Amino acid sequence: MAALAARAAAGVSLDDPDGVAVLLESLREADGQMAVLAAHAAAGAPLDDPDYVAWLLDRLRGAGAAESAAALAARAADVPLDNPRGVARLLGALREAGAGGQAATLAARLPGAGLFGLFLEQQGSQDRFQFGREADGSPSGSWSWDDLD
Repeated sequence: MAALAARAAAGVSLDDPDGVAVLLESLREADGQMAVLAAHAAAGAPLDDPDYVAWLLDRLRGAGAAESAAALAARAADVPLDNPRGVARLLGALREAGAGGQAATLAARLPGAGLFGLFLEQQGSQDRFQFGREADGSPSGSWSWDDLD
């Protein structure tokens, strides 16, 4: 049984979130294999779906795999920004996991990706853009109507 658990933990496909969840739960009883799967998932989970990354982060935390959750959180700031609802969910999951730095790094990418509204919803972002933003997404400096020619 231990050998089967070890093979499952190290070789499970990370593209199947339900399978990962079932296996994480099943391996709680297998001596140390849950930690193997958690580390495998944190290091190798695809980052192409921010909903999945948020879901996996929540599951790792729920399974008590704090070290693996932190490793996944460190990678999570690189998710694609093509799913605003998923990105918003991931930002919340990162904050719940205590990964405020990774959430801030991810949030800083939002304006440049056209997700300025989502960016403004993040804590402390509203005041930075009092005068608008530059084309690269950075805050504009102060200006007045007299500065326009």
